[in-house]
Amino acid sequence: MDTNVGIIDQRLRIAGAFIGTFLYVSGIASGLTGTAVGLIAIYCFITALTRYCPALEMIGLSTLGRFHRIGR
Repeated sequence: MDTNVGIIDQRLRIAGAFIGTFLYVSGIASGLTGTAVGLIAIYCFITALTRYCPALEMIGLSTLGRFHRIGR
């Protein structure tokens, strides 16, 4: 499993995870919306920690930089 999440993308995912967690825990996002926000926050946090995003791999993208190619 290669990394395909760059540093800026990683930091944005961490920020998104914190915002999503805040919205979920504070009750601003509740019900089905809250569940969706919570799951997206978890996904963002896990992909930021591992620096691997299956969704990016499925569409053949990487945010590591211009010299990184997928499939080497």
